[in-house]
Amino acid sequence: MKSEDFNVLLRVLIDPDLDTPQRLIDALYHVNEMATQEGMEILLAAYEEAGYSFDDPDPTPADLAVQSWIMNGKLFETTCANQYKLKPRAYRVYQSADGEGGSSPLDGEVLAVFESDLNDWFERRKRGRHCKVFPFPGDNDCCYIIRHGAPYARVSAINKGESSCVFFQPEKFDTLIYDFTSGRLRIGASSKPTRDLYRAAFGRHFFGDDGYFPEYQLFTLQPLITDGRESLYCNDVPGLQQITLKRVQVRLDGGYGLRVTYDSADVFGDPGFLRTTSPDALVTEAVLSVKFVGESRARSTGIRIPNIIECCRDGDGVILDSWLRERGFIRNYGSKPEVLSDDEACEAVAYS
Repeated sequence: MKSEDFNVLLRVLIDPDLDTPQRLIDALYHVNEMATQEGMEILLAAYEEAGYSFDDPDPTPADLAVQSWIMNGKLFETTCANQYKLKPRAYRVYQSADGEGGSSPLDGEVLAVFESDLNDWFERRKRGRHCKVFPFPGDNDCCYIIRHGAPYARVSAINKGESSCVFFQPEKFDTLIYDFTSGRLRIGASSKPTRDLYRAAFGRHFFGDDGYFPEYQLFTLQPLITDGRESLYCNDVPGLQQITLKRVQVRLDGGYGLRVTYDSADVFGDPGFLRTTSPDALVTEAVLSVKFVGESRARSTGIRIPNIIECCRDGDGVILDSWLRERGFIRNYGSKPEVLSDDEACEAVAYS
């Protein structure tokens, strides 16, 4: 490359304007996201598994990120999307209507139709046809990272030394995790309309029923009152070492929505919680400190009724699901669970 060409490119990269190609901006964004030591390790593993090799013996993280994008941009985007599985996220959990699991919904043709359906919905809501679904199958579940556009935004900016306005569409990532064994679908999305879209479309395309994942109350936190510290026993669940109750919120009777919160390094270490809490009080929220086997530090997990769980990592949910079921935190409905009331549904939205 000639020095004058390099200088022109440098000016474009340092000060892009509205004429800069969108694909170049996308490449810059993704390369910047992965141009770290951790990103370098992730890219090396992903590309070596796919059969690629890097000739440069001493690349920097940025060098390797650029080379990876040039080699296979689609693999780069998939690898980048996979990192959102490790980000803390609040999930709304839905149980299948029949209470049973299903086979792995990984058919490529069905997935393409599912993605097209999502694109239709986002396009009708003025977010463009930019939706892309990245499946990441596991042993007992499959995680789907959904990339889509958010509503367009305008912000003030400086363009070539002049005051200007930049019109752009932010990028968002949502998560769907389907558990083959339990039949539960975990959805990490920021709005109720989007969650309703995902659970209806997922049920429609993979199970032939828009209502396959209905809006039912799944969790109950009453064992914290009825069983006390015994409700946190976890030695019978593989992968768990210790669970401590760090925070609990209780809604009192009386019709005024009064809530009392207990916050401590170990709530059960102070007898005040059980001594002053009526057995009829409704436990609405709990924050747990969870020590996983093989991990040096505990991670925080939040549970809120009717069906919200907050995990630091997607893999935590699979292990915790077994524990929640064993300790009675997942309600057993038999053949027909109870539909959420309007008040419960509104409260659930407020918690999101």
